[in-house]
Amino acid sequence: MPRAAGLARRHAGASWARGTQPAGLQLEWTDASTCETGFEIERAQSAGAFSRIATTAADLTRYLDTGLIAPAAGAYCYACSYRVRAVEGDDTRSAWSNVALAPGPPPSPP
Repeated sequence: MPRAAGLARRHAGASWARGTQPAGLQLEWTDASTCETGFEIERAQSAGAFSRIATTAADLTRYLDTGLIAPAAGAYCYACSYRVRAVEGDDTRSAWSNVALAPGPPPSPP
């Protein structure tokens, strides 16, 4: 099987957002590809368009998003969506993963 066909059939798999940490939001996904050179990660805020926020090395399955836009001082963007896809070289891309939503804000103190 040609490498490009293998990449197209084996994409990044399911992705999900774990939750906020003091440093950002942890994203994780399943590496279902055997020939990728990395993964592209995109984020959309609210109902906006997706834009690339990072490209990782091959075989990584997590990314800490530290570039969240704070709608108010000290608050993370809780209306963010993420997707991931495998890449090989400069011109081969897999299908996008499912869209993962950032978890809601932490509960307010009593």
